[in-house]
Amino acid sequence: MHRVQGSILDFDADRVLFLSQFQSLGILDRASQQVSWLATLPQDPPGSTPTYGALTPSGAAIQSGYGRIFTSVNGVWTRITSGRLDAVNGDSLVWVTEDGGRAYAHTPSTGWSRGIWSRTGSDSPFQADIAASGDIYYATYEEPFIRHLLVGTLGDHPGNLERPITDGTNVAGRWSDGSTSSSFLYTADGEEVALGDSIAGDPAGLLLHAGHAGFLRSDGDVNQVWLRTPDGELHQLSSFETSSQLDQQKLRVGHDGISDSGEVVFLNEGKRYIGRPGAAPEEISSALGHARWFDGSWYVTLGNTLFRVEATGAAAPPVAALRAGSKGLEGYYKEVVVRPIGDDALEEEPALLRRHESDALPALSDLEEATGLAGDAPDGAQAAAGCSAGGSAGPGSGAAAFAALAGLALARRRRRA
Repeated sequence: MHRVQGSILDFDADRVLFLSQFQSLGILDRASQQVSWLATLPQDPPGSTPTYGALTPSGAAIQSGYGRIFTSVNGVWTRITSGRLDAVNGDSLVWVTEDGGRAYAHTPSTGWSRGIWSRTGSDSPFQADIAASGDIYYATYEEPFIRHLLVGTLGDHPGNLERPITDGTNVAGRWSDGSTSSSFLYTADGEEVALGDSIAGDPAGLLLHAGHAGFLRSDGDVNQVWLRTPDGELHQLSSFETSSQLDQQKLRVGHDGISDSGEVVFLNEGKRYIGRPGAAPEEISSALGHARWFDGSWYVTLGNTLFRVEATGAAAPPVAALRAGSKGLEGYYKEVVVRPIGDDALEEEPALLRRHESDALPALSDLEEATGLAGDAPDGAQAAAGCSAGGSAGPGSGAAAFAALAGLALARRRRRA
């Protein structure tokens, strides 16, 4: 579908967000094929998590290296106080302070932040998910509850609670004792449904979309992929001799791998499959990159290229015409049928961003952190109220105060080579 001048971080119906080899962020307009260069990021420190990020309606949210979170709103960049970007959906994001002791909900378009969780000295991982409506569900290992911000709690099970997820209708979570992870689904009616147990070790073991739930369940020896439909039917989608895994990505954990009709993408032994109820899994590619259900089709991002998966027999360019300039990808092209936007996209590799073009972009290395954060929840307090759908009352809550994160306009400056 598209090839860009760097590694793809995210895409939507109109744009592709990517990072060049010179740490320059760019956005490709999918209709016009024009690239807009946004800014130059500081280099990721050795050993740090590589840069990741997501598109927002007004720009992008980026995690760069240790503790550096940047947001772009209509070309104006802001650096959020040092921390970790945990979840992004639309114009909402959740981030956690660098020491892990506080969590904030932030709206990029307005710059407003609110404290949603505080636990001074906590070493328990905080993890959240955001529905399209902006509703936030979150949890930590230290507590047995999934918390719905300002609404209530779900679940009460022993073990370490892994990341909760929601599709806006259902909510799901996994509780692990170190060897076994038990998965539970919570419906819009408040019903708790046990999805079964899986062998622990894969913290991303749940998917939710359009009322469907994909999950891992052990057959005694390995983890297999299962599907629960909106009407409650259960289907086993894999039956391999080795454990299968769900295809996950930072900031989209639990969201990409189920289609509107209940197809599930999963990985096994270095290959990617589509599982369908009542049919054998269909191998579509290697396990490289990431697959995502979007806008009625399956897509795969692989390095600098965005592919669309099409039905067997669909018209497509000859395999020989698809050139990636990288060894070892021939098998991938044979397995996935793709259709480029135009023949010119296949002629040659795009020229890499030249150094002088990178130098001309706003550099975010020296951008000062936004200050004035307020509204922290008191130590140990959670911003949630009401009774638990799982039968247990949640702790009391206080209203989270709001504080503005001032937008910082960047003057364009030339970076020294």
